[in-house]
Amino acid sequence: MKKIIILLVVFACWGCYDDDLVIVEDEQNSLHTASELTYLLRGVSSHNTTFDQFLDGSECFSIEFPYQVQLPDNSIILIENEGDLHSLADENHLSFEFLYPLQIKTADYVQHQIDHKNQHLNLLEKCNNGEMFKDHIDCAELLFPIQLSVSDINHQRFSEIELVNAEELYHFLTDLSEDIRFKINYPVDLFTFVNHHSEVHHNQDLLSLILNASRENCKVIE
Repeated sequence: MKKIIILLVVFACWGCYDDDLVIVEDEQNSLHTASELTYLLRGVSSHNTTFDQFLDGSECFSIEFPYQVQLPDNSIILIENEGDLHSLADENHLSFEFLYPLQIKTADYVQHQIDHKNQHLNLLEKCNNGEMFKDHIDCAELLFPIQLSVSDINHQRFSEIELVNAEELYHFLTDLSEDIRFKINYPVDLFTFVNHHSEVHHNQDLLSLILNASRENCKVIE
């Protein structure tokens, strides 16, 4: 009788272990740090630096509200939100000076303080030279929260995690080590640049939707 019980326990544990192992062995659904979809999702989940690009000239960072700009007539305009940005553009204020210090946020969510114009120009030069992350994809957006099944193939550890915003997803994808595999728990909701909503059920569909949207109206990571 004891042998039967032991065998039943072994088979039960094997069944549970095999279910988890699907995360590692299912190559079609399993993702890792070098997967094409992982690469694109880093771009989708990175900080959107493009909304004020017409003002700061940078794909690598955005300027944090509030801040001030000075016009040629020495008048000062306070920029507190995106509405103020549009007003500045609508009034054709093409010539202005930033008043420092400025707080900026780079595409990888790191915040910096710019204390003077030369420091600002130096960052712009680094951005133009490809020395800063600027691979944001602004034509696709995931709806959060999303759930992932994560496995460590070296230590055979498995977990379920929930990510509640794009920044959490970006850091998860950026910090992935080579021995980590993960699976997206579908369905997930994706919005593309035309505000088209898609309920996605497979990796390949998610990959295709992001690529197709980016070909239409935004920069895609090459």
